[in-house]
Amino acid sequence: VEIDALASDPDVEYITPDRAVKGSDSGQQEVSAVRDAIGLPRSYNSSVTGANIGVAIIDSGITPDAFFKDLNCSASRIVYNQNFVSGESTTNDLYGHGTHVAGILAGNGKCLALLGLAQPFSGVAPGARIINLRVLNARGEGKDSAVIAAIDKAIQLKSQYNIKVI
Repeated sequence: VEIDALASDPDVEYITPDRAVKGSDSGQQEVSAVRDAIGLPRSYNSSVTGANIGVAIIDSGITPDAFFKDLNCSASRIVYNQNFVSGESTTNDLYGHGTHVAGILAGNGKCLALLGLAQPFSGVAPGARIINLRVLNARGEGKDSAVIAAIDKAIQLKSQYNIKVI
């Protein structure tokens, strides 16, 4: 009955169910396509670091002290955390994908260098500031409504954190 009333409202253009979303398991072909699409070979040969640019990562959360310690080495560049997963409160990554994405994006190689790696790796924008917006649970599952709410939050925080990329 409430849906019928909402559907008949002249200000409502479309109603959709709150569908499930799921993180993807990137295969090697997809990784290569993404690497080329974002200009990864060029970025390693430039002086562009993403310093002072905010990047909102809408994913499974970020665990800064996990495998990608470079997000927290020296000083954390994760400047904002919020959870949108219903019934949960942590912004830590219980699925693994969001932390992986954050490392590819903004790992700076400093902590890995301290571990004695001969060739420490850094992300595409090792100076970027991270806005962690968690929408996927420990199984990599979430809802459209959580993704939409996280996008709205990123837009709301745009000026405060100089967000240029979602």
